Amino acid sequence: MILNLLTFEIICMIKVELLQKKDEKSWDEFASKAKNSSFCHKLAWRKVVREAYNHQDLYLVAKEENIKGILPCFIIAHPLFGKRIISLPFCGQGGVVGENKIVQELFVNYLKNYVKEKKYDFFELRMLVPISGLSADLSQFTFILPLNKSADILWNNLNRKTRNQVRKSNRFNLRVEIGNNYLRNFYQLYQKSMKRLGTPVHSKAFMEKVIKEFPGQAEIIMAKFSDEFVAGLFILYYEDTAFNLWGASDSKYASMNINDFLYWETIKRCAGNDYSYFDFGRSQAKSGTFHFKQQWGANPKQLYYYRYSSNNKAITSDKDKYYFAAKIWRRLPLSFVNLVGPGLRKYIP
Repeated sequence: MILNLLTFEIICMIKVELLQKKDEKSWDEFASKAKNSSFCHKLAWRKVVREAYNHQDLYLVAKEENIKGILPCFIIAHPLFGKRIISLPFCGQGGVVGENKIVQELFVNYLKNYVKEKKYDFFELRMLVPISGLSADLSQFTFILPLNKSADILWNNLNRKTRNQVRKSNRFNLRVEIGNNYLRNFYQLYQKSMKRLGTPVHSKAFMEKVIKEFPGQAEIIMAKFSDEFVAGLFILYYEDTAFNLWGASDSKYASMNINDFLYWETIKRCAGNDYSYFDFGRSQAKSGTFHFKQQWGANPKQLYYYRYSSNNKAITSDKDKYYFAAKIWRRLPLSFVNLVGPGLRKYIP
C-alpha cells in the first residue's frame, strides 16, 4: 500500500507537456546525458525532418522541477493513408528516454489519449529497450561493432570469408575519397541503389539538412575505381559511436567486393579516430543486409517496435504491401523514380 501511495505521489508530481522554447536547451542536455538516447533524440533531428519534409512534430517532456524524460515524435499525415505518430521517422530508433518506468508509462498513456482524441490510426515507438504494457514487433535489429584502436585486432576478429573478400577487393587498386563535397556523387549512387532495392529515395535536401544541422559530425566516405565512384557511405558521428545512415554502391562493380573494401576502410578510420562503436544500422531479421552486417562480427541488438491503435483494430504488417510495391518500383525508369521518389519517401517513415 505504501509503495502504491508513493508511486501515485510521484506520478502526480511529474507532468507530461509539449516542449516549450524555454526548455530546448535542457532537452538537448538531457538527451546528451541520458542512457539509450541517440543523435535522433537531439533537436537537430527535429529541424532536419521539419525543414526537409514539413512534418508536424510532437515533442513531449516529462517534468517535475527538471526534465525527467523526453519523447520526440512526428505526425505523418497522408490524405489517403491516414495519420500516424512515429518516434522516430527515418531512424531505426527513437522512443522514450526517461529516468524510470513511471516516466515511460506517463508518455505511453499520453499518446494513447492523444491518438484517441485526434482519431489517428496509431502511434509507433521504436525503442532500444523494452517497455511494459504494449506488444512489440521483434523483427528489427541494429548491429553494433565494438571497435579497437588496433587494426590488427579488428582484422583478426573478422571471419575468414570476410578477410578473403577484403583481400580480393584490394587487388583492384580501389581508393578512398572523403568529404561532404562528394554528396552529389554519393546521391547518384544512392538513387541507383534504392531503385535496385525497390525503395523510394530520400530527397537530396534531406541529406543536406543532416550535414547542416550536425556540423562536423556528418561525413561521406567514397570508394573510387579508376575515375569512377563505385560505393559510398554516409556516416554520422555522435558521442562514442559512428552511425552508418546510408550506403550505396554500383552493382556493375559488385564482383570487385567494393562494399567489403569500403566498410573495412571505414571501420579502420572510425577506430583510428577513437570511436568505440560502429553502428551498421537497422536490418530486418534474416535479410541479406542482416547477414552482411553479421559477418563483420557486429553484435545484433534487438529493436523493440511498439504500435498502439486506439480503436483496437489490428495493426497489420506492411511487409506484404511493400514487397509488391518494390517489385513494381524496380521496373520503372530511373528518371521517373528519381523524380517522384522523394515525394513518396516522406510518407514512408
